[in-house]
Amino acid sequence: MMKAKQILCLWLCLMCGLAADAARTESFPRVTDEPHPDFFPLSEAAIYTDAGDYEVVHLTAKMLADDVERVTTRRPIEQQLKSPRSIPAGIAVVAGTLGKSKLIDWLVRKQQINTEAIKGKWESSIIMTTEHPT
Repeated sequence: MMKAKQILCLWLCLMCGLAADAARTESFPRVTDEPHPDFFPLSEAAIYTDAGDYEVVHLTAKMLADDVERVTTRRPIEQQLKSPRSIPAGIAVVAGTLGKSKLIDWLVRKQQINTEAIKGKWESSIIMTTEHPT
């Protein structure tokens, strides 16, 4: 069994279009077949993890892809990357562990994500949308 250590999983929704504004979309349906400029098109996103991250992160990415496929009948691409610069342009979800994922750590260094909300916490996560992360 893996030693007990602080594992911080970050779910980042990276979008190269408009950032979703939760306050404005509360009255809209959660799942729709119709495109909407304030929605994050999860069924069109690719899911990326760092090849060197914990196995549980890759498993979680696969489970997310399974869920998206069940709801939309479209399966997102799942891919393990070795470099942050290899994230292709387009709609993406990046999943990873702070301090273990080069992708996540690179986004923190670029100040694309703020980890203050989970600092000093165990097994915490954040979900953020950012535009043009690369």
